[in-house]
Amino acid sequence: MIKSAEILIIGGGIIGTSLVYHLSKSGIGDICLLDQGELASGSTGDSAAIVRHHYTNEISIKLVKDSVDILSQLQTETGHKFFQQNGWVFLCPENATSMFDSNMKQLIDLGVNTKEIDMNEAVSLLPKINQNGISKIAYEPNSGYAEPKPVVNAFAEVAENNGANIYTNTKVIGINKSNNQIDSVDTNKGTIKTNTLINAAGPWAYSISQLAGVDLPLTVSREQEIMLTNPKRKSGLTLSVSNMVDKIYLRPKGNHSILVGQGHPKTNEIVHPDRFNRNADNAFIDETRSRVINRFPDFRDFHVSASWSGLYTITPDWHMIIDNQLPLQGYIVAVGGSGHSFKLGPSIGKHLAQKITGAKNDLIDISSLGLSRFKSNEEFKSTYGGNRG
Repeated sequence: MIKSAEILIIGGGIIGTSLVYHLSKSGIGDICLLDQGELASGSTGDSAAIVRHHYTNEISIKLVKDSVDILSQLQTETGHKFFQQNGWVFLCPENATSMFDSNMKQLIDLGVNTKEIDMNEAVSLLPKINQNGISKIAYEPNSGYAEPKPVVNAFAEVAENNGANIYTNTKVIGINKSNNQIDSVDTNKGTIKTNTLINAAGPWAYSISQLAGVDLPLTVSREQEIMLTNPKRKSGLTLSVSNMVDKIYLRPKGNHSILVGQGHPKTNEIVHPDRFNRNADNAFIDETRSRVINRFPDFRDFHVSASWSGLYTITPDWHMIIDNQLPLQGYIVAVGGSGHSFKLGPSIGKHLAQKITGAKNDLIDISSLGLSRFKSNEEFKSTYGGNRG
């Protein structure tokens, strides 16, 4: 293992690998990324990885729009196929129609390819859908879903080809400072000298920051998902769906399966990232499958083939904390994805890399995502409430 690095990143999920990718492309060769497990072995690998633009805050909309471009370019650059732009549909209930209307206007004004569609159009996209309770429907033809591990591996592959050092199964056990400046990082495999440390550790970001002596307002929640499969019949689902009416989301997983989870608002189950039940609860499995079948009766003969739980790292306003201006010199955080980081991560990595290198940022100002917003009453608010953003 190397003894020193100009820049050291902790965390091999979507944020960390996007960052090492963009830093390596900026010409910095002396970069090191560490992960305590394999790449994408935390929240990123468990993500449904649905990519949609339908947020209520301008910065999130812009970041997703940029992330879509980055993922498309990464496919071309590496020759790997991992991003399916097969479309995304949002089912809106009656009690959210006014928010829907104002948000659709904002999305269109910001250049997002989205439109409201009627039920006839929705049925053509989602045959045999139960129409009860659906008041409005949004359709994004260029959105969709990705396979998270191949995306992370593609970012890492390019970064390593550009000279970055990536070490898996390497746990950070200490952070050393000198005169309020990052000095080195201790790992289970040795010490690495560095003056610039980036915490992109996902669910472990709080404990990493404690090693640095910096408190972060983060909690970790357990999030469950299921896979429904019929090996004898194709699902017929080709696009991703966010269903606010029944508080579920779903997307294809191959030809014969669909991946399903429950949306918010719901009660968060706060857990420790090293001590939580990786299996889904029986009650969750039954309830989630029931919601799917109620909305899509054609999936009645699809049965649970897999279930699991992963983690969200949540901030008080459900928006990430991206900050390179903390009191501890050389310490940078990119944490608190709150269930959104896969969509935002490719662009977050790009714009944080620009801040670190001093490159001109002519696209998106991410300064509003700084930690200080929680003390200056500048937290983000969501039109829909919950974690929709």
